Amino acid sequence: MTRLKFLFIFILVLLLVPCTNSNPQETSEISRILRQARQLISENRIIDALELFEEVSIGLVMIDKNPISQEEFLWERAMLYLDFANQLTNRNQYIEYAKRAHSYWCDYIGWYDDLSPEDREKLGNWHIRIKKATAHLGNSTIRMEEPILIFEDYPVICKAEDLGVDAIKLWKHWLYACPEMIPVNSSERTAELRRRKICNVNCTDHWLCYAEILYEWAELEDLRPSVRNLKQKEARQIEDAAKTCNNW
Repeated sequence: MTRLKFLFIFILVLLLVPCTNSNPQETSEISRILRQARQLISENRIIDALELFEEVSIGLVMIDKNPISQEEFLWERAMLYLDFANQLTNRNQYIEYAKRAHSYWCDYIGWYDDLSPEDREKLGNWHIRIKKATAHLGNSTIRMEEPILIFEDYPVICKAEDLGVDAIKLWKHWLYACPEMIPVNSSERTAELRRRKICNVNCTDHWLCYAEILYEWAELEDLRPSVRNLKQKEARQIEDAAKTCNNW
C-alpha cells in the first residue's frame, strides 16, 4: 500500500511545519490518530487505517492553508480510496470504498472550483490534474456499480474545460448504454442506434446536456481544428436528432 504510506508521511510532514493557523490541541489529536494509523499499517490492517484517515483529513484543512499541499492531499486521498476499491474483490467492500472515493473526488473538484485565480496560479501545471480528476470521478461511479450517476455529476461541474478527454469519452460511452446501462461496443454505434438512444424518453435530456457541454468543451479545449469541428458537429447532430423524436 505505497499510496497509503505516502499519504501518512505527507500529513506527518505538514504537522512538523509550523503554522500560525494551527491549534496545539488539534495538532496533538491528529498526531495521536497518525500514530494509531502507522501501527495499523504495520499490522496490514488497511481498512482500519483508512477509517482513521477520515479523521485526519478534517484536521488537515484546519492546519494547512497552502493550496499546493491541499491539492496534493485531496488528490492522494481520493486516489487512495479508488485504488483500494479497485483492488478489493468483496462486492460490498469495493462498493463501499468506491462510494467514498466518489465523495472525495467530488470534494477535490469542488475545492478546485472554489480556488481563487491567485491560488490557481500557485498550482502551475498541476491544474491538468482536474481533467484527470473528472475521469476518476466517473470511474468511481462505475466501481460503485452506479454509472448512471455520471449523468448527474458531469453536468454540474462548473467549467466545461475542467472535463478531460477521458471524461468526455466516458460520458459518451454511458450515454450509449442508456437507459438499461448496458455498454454498447463502438462497432455497434450506428447513426440509427444513436437516434434511438437519443429519442428514448429516459435518455433525451442526458444526451442534450452532453451535446451542450460538448460544444462548449470543444471550443475551449486545446484540440486540432479538424477535431474541434468534428466534436461540434457531433453536438449539433445530437440536437437535430432530438428534434425529430416523438417524445418532444
